Amino acid sequence: MFVILFCLYYGHYLVYLFYSYRQIQKHKAAPSEGVDAAVKWLRLLAYALAALWVVYVLNLLEDNVPYIFGPILYSFIAYGVSLIAIKKGYINALDAVKYKTTPLSETETDLIFEDVQKLLTDEQLYKNPDLTLSTFSKALKVSPQKISMAINSRSGSNFNGFVNHFRIRYAQALLEDRRSHELTIAAIAYEVGFNSLTSFNTAFKKQLQKTPSAYRKEMAQLKILLRSAG
Repeated sequence: MFVILFCLYYGHYLVYLFYSYRQIQKHKAAPSEGVDAAVKWLRLLAYALAALWVVYVLNLLEDNVPYIFGPILYSFIAYGVSLIAIKKGYINALDAVKYKTTPLSETETDLIFEDVQKLLTDEQLYKNPDLTLSTFSKALKVSPQKISMAINSRSGSNFNGFVNHFRIRYAQALLEDRRSHELTIAAIAYEVGFNSLTSFNTAFKKQLQKTPSAYRKEMAQLKILLRSAG
């Protein structure tokens, strides 16, 4: 029974790796830069998972191979392979592959981007903390992939970064407005569409290189100086 279970468990793993590697090799000579990066990324994962399989099998068959080698190697794969993917730009390259399956003309890209901006500006959809690509997809009758591609192409940012730009701009107006002086930073964060104070502070500092509290204080001091000068 042990032998049967062993073969079924580790055998199907090995068969899956072998089949996956064969599929990867079929695209080895792909001319596209994005596809080539995807192939390298998947091949790296295949090698790493194969090494993990070897260690766990040897742990069962060879007493001199301690069990701790498996978890250590697993941790190395999780962090090491992810670091390589980031440094080599494999993640960004995979986006290029994704967009190749979603053809979009320049004219259509401009129209979609303008419609998205209009919804955000006129209807202030950015105030919705649960805003997603699906929300725009339903409103514009356009696939989420095309909307994502239009935003990335025209704004140079991903969906969340693009929406946060509108939220931060509105937050700036509230922080500068004397009538909003009694609002706490947390209240402003929820008002402009963030679902947590931490995410608001992070996005605000990323865009303006200062915290919301520092920005409010700076604007208050500036107004005092302007009144004094006047």
